[in-house]
Amino acid sequence: MRPGLAVLSVVAVLAAGVVAGSGGAVAEPAATSTPALSQYTAVTPARVLDTQAGALVGAGGTVTVDLSGRLPVTATAVVLNVTGLAASAATSVTAYQTGTTRPGTAAVNLHANESRAGSVTVRVGPDRKVDLHNAAGSLHLVADLSGYYATGSGAKFQTTATAELFDVVLATAVTTTVDLSAHVPAGVTAVAVTLTAGQSSAQTSVTAWQAGSARPDTSVVTVAARRTASNLAVVAVGADRKVNLWNQAGTVRLIGQLAGYYGADAAGAFVPVTPHRALDTTTGLGAAGPLVAGGYLSFDATVAAPALPISGVVANLTGTQGTAAARISMSQSPADPTARTLYVDAARTATTQVLAPLFDRRVKLRNVETSGSVHLRGDVTGYFVQTCPGVAGCVFAWGAGVNGEFGDGTSDYRAEPKPIPGFGDVVAVAGGSSENMALRADGTVWVWGHGEAVPGWTAYRPVRVPVPSGITGRSRQRPGARVGRHGVVVGPHRLRPDR
Repeated sequence: MRPGLAVLSVVAVLAAGVVAGSGGAVAEPAATSTPALSQYTAVTPARVLDTQAGALVGAGGTVTVDLSGRLPVTATAVVLNVTGLAASAATSVTAYQTGTTRPGTAAVNLHANESRAGSVTVRVGPDRKVDLHNAAGSLHLVADLSGYYATGSGAKFQTTATAELFDVVLATAVTTTVDLSAHVPAGVTAVAVTLTAGQSSAQTSVTAWQAGSARPDTSVVTVAARRTASNLAVVAVGADRKVNLWNQAGTVRLIGQLAGYYGADAAGAFVPVTPHRALDTTTGLGAAGPLVAGGYLSFDATVAAPALPISGVVANLTGTQGTAAARISMSQSPADPTARTLYVDAARTATTQVLAPLFDRRVKLRNVETSGSVHLRGDVTGYFVQTCPGVAGCVFAWGAGVNGEFGDGTSDYRAEPKPIPGFGDVVAVAGGSSENMALRADGTVWVWGHGEAVPGWTAYRPVRVPVPSGITGRSRQRPGARVGRHGVVVGPHRLRPDR
């Protein structure tokens, strides 16, 4: 075959739904159901539930929050900050999709006479309703809307290395503005911040919102006097990337660490799932416990994940039965866990939401700054799926990439799929023994790797090649191929290489 004809023949059979490379035809895999991918839209924080004007929520009681007037019909999940007020007994609050079976998970845990907040991501159905269930005793419930995930619009999520954004003491009813522009890029629409509130002189709540806008009647963390509490806040930001903080009563020290951001250059699309427990060291699920002082723990958070390239997990992390006060840190990079995540007082139970990156499909945790042990539980509510930043129809490659097969300029062996940066709008791909071909939505054909179809025989990044007129991407296209020692797929792909 003369150089160039391999590409032409491949594109021709792509239109017929079959892929042929220089090594021969490859049968198309059976179709599988792929969950729709969602992106995040931050909203002006709004109170969507407050039972204080009515009756307490009793033991076993459930309150339904109707969000149909605030979410689009394309919404797949909602981010709420749920606060339990003045619990009469130790209890937990579960948040879940209305009309589904209540899961054995927790969004907030409270002790008797305690008020505490917890952020949670909840999948929603077409009715866009969420149920909040109280396990024991009685309490009032408050819920604040931070934003929602939906198909077709919004921003993707990007995890970051650990970065302390602020460490401030907030006085009563004084607004403090924090500039985050040194930590997140332009184009960011919201930031995810792990908050630790402590050294409070009175029971108080802290509000966080976009600088330059009116202060909402909402809160992101609630803490009792002389206690410490953790929570995750997802806060909208404007072009200046500044956030306002406001303290309701007394004085309180507030530490904020960056967990990630939503923005134009982010790559993590979201898939909500039915809440399920992936870690419980009291039973040995996921890992044995307790987690001792200075000890490390990791657990597989993807056991029930869809067959997609999972890059992160959304979960509620609970610490319980501690023999001393414990601070749990999480890895946001391959280094040791250093991201301040959860503070748990001795003999108490506390919960916070985490947006955790995965390392070999595992979440990595450490018990630091403590002299005792603590048990941990992890309840998964969704997953982040690796896509290409800011573009659709990106290409993933994995396997042996010694001759440019990855298309990103690197040479190595890769067990997990990774995208080709900045190469999007791809509707079909094909692979030879060492070369790859892609058809883009505009009808252009691109090749990379090593082989006679590649100009100059070798290209470490996609190169456009001529194609006969009349060959377009309007017919049936194959989404991916695995040939020889490597695989390529239009992302997000249907199958993880290890399943």
